[in-house]
Amino acid sequence: MDLTDGFVPQPGDFFDVLTADDLQLAGTLTFDFPTINGQTFDHDILSLFDATTGTNRDVLRLTFGAASIPEPGTFEVCLIAATVLGATRRRPEKRCR
Repeated sequence: MDLTDGFVPQPGDFFDVLTADDLQLAGTLTFDFPTINGQTFDHDILSLFDATTGTNRDVLRLTFGAASIPEPGTFEVCLIAATVLGATRRRPEKRCR
């Protein structure tokens, strides 16, 4: 995939690259997308209503922003969970003699 004129997509940008009456996959669909600023593209086949024809059409949609590395929010949640688990871990009681 080549992006022209220095175009850099923003997270959430999507591109409908193929539209048909019916898209069916016989197997898996594999793409080799570039990683841009730590993010890449994901693909979906959607059924969307076409107001001009009054029918549903299938669309192959590429969406930018599928993280190729964990998002900072995910790391923070894991860190908080580990802290809580560590704080609530049962500690041996000290016995007085």
